[in-house]
Amino acid sequence: MLEIVDVRNLPSGHKGKLLVSFNKKQEDVLFNTKKQLSISSKSQGKQVAVFQCESTGELLLELISRPSFNFRGLKLVKVLGKTSINLEDLQNVASKLPVEKWLDLTCTVNWSKPISIRIGLSLTPPVSAPYKLHFVSMLPFKTSYFSFLFPRRFQQFERWTNIDVVNEARNRIINIQTG
Repeated sequence: MLEIVDVRNLPSGHKGKLLVSFNKKQEDVLFNTKKQLSISSKSQGKQVAVFQCESTGELLLELISRPSFNFRGLKLVKVLGKTSINLEDLQNVASKLPVEKWLDLTCTVNWSKPISIRIGLSLTPPVSAPYKLHFVSMLPFKTSYFSFLFPRRFQQFERWTNIDVVNEARNRIINIQTG
């Protein structure tokens, strides 16, 4: 979850609507689009983006200025600056989330002070993939071959089935035998 909390060091006389667009720097199976968030005043309420992405790579953020007036067919947007967030670095602080921090932008125009955005970020650390169940059926066997191994009450079963629950490394976690 991402929120743009505040902006500081905007050039004096800036007018217009501020947006932050964000996307992943490299291809991502889960998140492969560019999204935008408005930076609203406190009276307008908060706008957050909730998204899912791979836990590697960089999240790119661009601060965009859009004029408050709108002519039909014209898109007068100006990129004021860019920054990125390394997602691997955030995994180390996952227990201290949510994170709120100031990020300095690399500006397209030289101002006296660098423009900064304050972001609020919360993430769920990656977890292992779910376990797979593999059902393995043993060949039927005659009770007479194994009658000395089993008590009399188990000698009635002529077919046993093993159910193994394994992890990604194919190590057995649980073994269930049914007959």
